[in-house]
Amino acid sequence: MSTLLRSSGILGRAVVSMRPATAVVGNSGNARLMGTSTRHDNDPEVLERNKQSVLRKHAKGSTEYPHWHEELATDSEAFVKAYRGETEASEGEIAKLEKANDKILDAKNNVKEQKRRKQVSK
Repeated sequence: MSTLLRSSGILGRAVVSMRPATAVVGNSGNARLMGTSTRHDNDPEVLERNKQSVLRKHAKGSTEYPHWHEELATDSEAFVKAYRGETEASEGEIAKLEKANDKILDAKNNVKEQKRRKQVSK
C-alpha cells in the first residue's frame, strides 16, 4: 500500500494519508457523455443534416445566421433554455403543454391517494 506524505504549513507537522494511490485510466471524452440524455439519440442523419446547416451558415458571404438547434442539445441544455424563456413556442403551445402536464400530475396524485387509502384501510 502506498502512502502520501503531505506537509501542513499551518500546523508545522507531517500528515500521512493511508489511502492507496490510485490512477484514473481511460478516455476522458467518453466520461463527458456518461449520464447525458440527448434529443437526437446519436442518429447520424440528424447529426449530419444539422452539421451541414451550421457549416453552410458559417460560410463566407452567407447572410444566414447560425442558430441553436434544440434537436442537437442535451435535455439539460434544452431545459435551461426553456426555463429562461428562450424558446420559440407560442403561448398556445405552452398552455397546451401545461394542461397535459397537469393531467399527468393529477393522474399520479390520484394513484398515490388510492394507494394511501388502501394502506389506511388495512
